Amino acid sequence: MKKAIDFRVLKLALPTIVSQISLTLVQVVDMAFIGRLGPFPLAAVGIIITLLWVIQAASQGWGVGLTAIIARMEGQRDFSSLRIFFRTGILSVLAMGILLLPFLYFFRQHLFQLINTPHEVLPYCEEYYLAIIGFLPFSFAFESFNAYFRARGDSFTPMAAGLAMNLANILFDWLLVFGVAGFPALGIAGAALASGISYIVGCLVLFFRSCKEIMNLEKLKDIYRLSYFYRIFAVSNAAVVERLAMSISQLGVLTIAVNPMGGKSIAAFNIVMRLASLSFMPGFGFAISASALTGQSLGEKQPEMARRYIWRSAFYCALIMIAISLLYYFLADPLFSIFTQDPVVVELARPALQVYAIFAVFLSPTMVFGGGLRGAGDTRFSMYTMLLSRFVFRLPLAWLFGITLGYGLAGVWFAMCFDFFFRAIVFWIRLRQGKWQHLQV
Repeated sequence: MKKAIDFRVLKLALPTIVSQISLTLVQVVDMAFIGRLGPFPLAAVGIIITLLWVIQAASQGWGVGLTAIIARMEGQRDFSSLRIFFRTGILSVLAMGILLLPFLYFFRQHLFQLINTPHEVLPYCEEYYLAIIGFLPFSFAFESFNAYFRARGDSFTPMAAGLAMNLANILFDWLLVFGVAGFPALGIAGAALASGISYIVGCLVLFFRSCKEIMNLEKLKDIYRLSYFYRIFAVSNAAVVERLAMSISQLGVLTIAVNPMGGKSIAAFNIVMRLASLSFMPGFGFAISASALTGQSLGEKQPEMARRYIWRSAFYCALIMIAISLLYYFLADPLFSIFTQDPVVVELARPALQVYAIFAVFLSPTMVFGGGLRGAGDTRFSMYTMLLSRFVFRLPLAWLFGITLGYGLAGVWFAMCFDFFFRAIVFWIRLRQGKWQHLQV
């Protein structure tokens, strides 16, 4: 039994990790190319990526709800309803992305002022933002396509789409940032266009892989059902709030504790953030595995099996995180050289990455336990925990340690790591109570 559990966990988690790394590498590759343009363009990309996390929180939370429902339909073998939920989810999130575009375009200056963007970085922020924001509907749709495949236990298709995205991104970064093979040298805007094109490529891969399900209509009204929209919304609204809390609090950390330190500190912070985000991927992979397998097990009326999937996912995730922590602690400078040759930026980034490396192992229970609870439909508890952790601990502590006590970026990262530790303990207690095993979605 244990081997069978491990096999299912790893079969779903490992390709998901590769897929998630591929998605994160889109941003990492952009920053590696842009780092050759100087620290201020590098800082600008980090600021805009953090702002985009807030904007994309709605589609990410929607994907969590869609995953929980489709996984439950898969477990119940209700494939007709599953297809309707899929189409309704994709069309809804596409409409959401399109409707947001006018607001994001016309109010961009207000957004930049709100997050305390330093004047030396502002022109680069606007250039990158304007070049990438039009691709937002594709990034929204990509989240829901991924949710569908993973909920059904297929992590290989999203992995293939992620790899295709990366190849497209690397190619167009090379062509457009510096101007190669007759293409114009667009600098930071070229990196944004490369990222946007890569999302189109990823969506096309997933669309053609799922088009049979999209086109499999029993009745014309099955294209979209408002009642199914409300059901997805009921499950996902707490996850949307949770993702908003995550992204807004992170933007808040940048606004009150990092941006006041100046352009080079912002560049250093975002280099560490990109390296940290790569290390998040095992957590995301095993969290998605725990979420999908928990939903399927509860749909099959096997709550004990759901519990086992969560704990084995957390175990394997912790092993990987320990290895990553050792790598980051002892090989910080070679990793920084991928992004910058500026000695000031490197000196600012080094202690911050080492603080993160010491505490990174707490990400394993935080992400995997949270993923299992969300897969069971226990999204409200995750939401409340996130709100408490991010706004009561992370934000005030980042300002206290980073600015008031003068520990700089190392202090900011200590505050962020305390947040991981707190949520790990709370989610562990929740799992032990077992109420999540009897929820209806």
